[in-house]
Amino acid sequence: MGAPNAGNNGRLFSGSAYVIYGSASPSTVDLASLGATAGFRMDGAAAGDQAGSSVAGAGDVNGDGTADVIVGAPDASNNG
Repeated sequence: MGAPNAGNNGRLFSGSAYVIYGSASPSTVDLASLGATAGFRMDGAAAGDQAGSSVAGAGDVNGDGTADVIVGAPDASNNG
């Protein structure tokens, strides 16, 4: 799930993407306090990156047997 306008870690509009693990029974997930068993959050590296603008499952891109996730950050700058 993407949150491109999030400002986690003091970086305004850096954006975030959340990976939430599924379960057999429905439950409430508190994104502010994800535990290791519920999922994890990836934050944009710098203010204004807007990470999470697009998020998609990608299958096993690198062949390690684990499904991968692709996160878009349209306003990120590769070289500062």
